[in-house]
Amino acid sequence: MFSKTFSILDVSYFYKAKLLSKLCLIGESFIFISYNLIYVMSDYFNWSDADRLSPDYFQTFNFIYVTLILLNLLHLTYSGWVKTRPTLHNTYMYASLTIYVVTHSLLCHLLGELSINTGIMMTASPLIGLILFNVRGVIWGALVGSTMVIGGLVATLTGYLDYAPLIDGAYPIYQNTAFILFTLAAVSPHVLIVLLLGYHTIQNWKAREALSVQNAETDTLTNIPNRRKFGELMGLAISQCKHKNSNLGLIMLDIDHFKQINDDYGHLVGDRVLNGAIAQISSSLRHSDVIARYGGDEFVVIMPGASLKTVAEAAERCIKAIRDTSIEVEGEQIKLTASLGVTSSQISSKLSHAEFSRQLIKVADDALLVAKKRGRNRIQIGMLLDDDERAEFTEENPVITD
Repeated sequence: MFSKTFSILDVSYFYKAKLLSKLCLIGESFIFISYNLIYVMSDYFNWSDADRLSPDYFQTFNFIYVTLILLNLLHLTYSGWVKTRPTLHNTYMYASLTIYVVTHSLLCHLLGELSINTGIMMTASPLIGLILFNVRGVIWGALVGSTMVIGGLVATLTGYLDYAPLIDGAYPIYQNTAFILFTLAAVSPHVLIVLLLGYHTIQNWKAREALSVQNAETDTLTNIPNRRKFGELMGLAISQCKHKNSNLGLIMLDIDHFKQINDDYGHLVGDRVLNGAIAQISSSLRHSDVIARYGGDEFVVIMPGASLKTVAEAAERCIKAIRDTSIEVEGEQIKLTASLGVTSSQISSKLSHAEFSRQLIKVADDALLVAKKRGRNRIQIGMLLDDDERAEFTEENPVITD
């Protein structure tokens, strides 16, 4: 999902330059076709001179745009040759930017350097550049474009060029039907490109943000919530159980002798052990239960709405599933066992959610320590007392035997 979202913005500047050239070619072709179509329409419907495009510039416009289209096609044709020569990628990028800027600077002159159309294109072009390229490339494009637009304006003021030469200067620009239609046709590709790239950039940012959050909250080895995410999930479970006036159950689970497995067989085997244990634990839980990695070989299971009996039954399923698990290493079977500390309690009205969470975790963790001291491979039940400050541990607890 994320790789598709990143596809355009994560490629090299060479591929972005090629994309820009393709967009420019599409825009040039659209403008060329639109111009000629509008020109033909004005003849066909016999529009007045005030509503027509200037016939004096017809051949010049077509010559300019056919030249630009052919230049862009040649530029794209050579992209395959440039692709195999990384040293030319930067040059290709600047060439693409130059063709794009020259194309649109000429269009600005045709529509009038001081028109709103020029303003839209002069704003859109740097935005496209900032999305696709580095600042140096944008500065280059801005310098070329500004020089051409300002040069055209100066030439207009000094009488060397006509202002907005597509129409007859004797008539008001914004009352000219053909000019308005061509303006819409000329500006629409820029607006569309900016909107599409802007949308893609926002989606790209959202996807990156989601991926960043996921990475920050997920254990990379086991692909389950990490300790940071566990704290958030614990808070949500406490709120849910308090609202429903139900118990919140907790299981703390530790793989027995995991350090010895790492020392004897290596960390890769240790990783297989953790993932194998997670698979067995997950299959033994309810759909509403959540398992998280608490640290090292220690895992914690949140069980909303679970009584102490329900938690103990789930713990028995987990420890049996783990005892049935073995990891084969070079023909040798590594048998697994685990120690579990379990507890369940109503949400305390005397404590804040954070303090209650700390107390419940401590009871389950202390129960786990007792299970280890009493020989491992067993379940120890801990109960939070009414004063919310002390816990007690039963003398008799479920012990899985052969």
